[in-house]
Amino acid sequence: MDQRSRARGQALRRLGGRLIDRLMGEPAGEYARTLGWVMPPPPPRAPADTDAALDAIAAGVTARVRALGDAPRADLFARLGGDAKTERRAVGTIFLPAARAATLDADADPAVALAAHDFLVAWLVQSPPRPSRDELANVARRRVYEGLLDIGDADLVAAARTAAAAYAR
Repeated sequence: MDQRSRARGQALRRLGGRLIDRLMGEPAGEYARTLGWVMPPPPPRAPADTDAALDAIAAGVTARVRALGDAPRADLFARLGGDAKTERRAVGTIFLPAARAATLDADADPAVALAAHDFLVAWLVQSPPRPSRDELANVARRRVYEGLLDIGDADLVAAARTAAAAYAR
């Protein structure tokens, strides 16, 4: 492994926990059918900090989700909603921008838009995030939640506003 790859890996590892285990290794087990489908390539340069790393991962995942066909996208969002309902929350945050895009896309297949909306409800309303001071990339997480404030669903907007405020502390 070259020095540049090691630096990228170290920056990504700082995000911590199970998410990075999935990003740095072969996505397997409980996240194989979510993150494993859309794992973005490492960024060309090592992110400056954990916030930049999370931003890069979320942007890469969003691009890859957009490239999926309608049926796989609907299935992906349904699986993510199931993960949120069962408290498997290691990767959901990086999919929120993709779900937002699918929900707001007037040309999206109705099944995709509905599955994306249902994932957002499961993640934000039914099983809201519980920020921790020990959690990394809090600024990027706040930006992700602030990005949902235009979603057009009053319950989702209220939940996103609460989550963004919690990460601002």
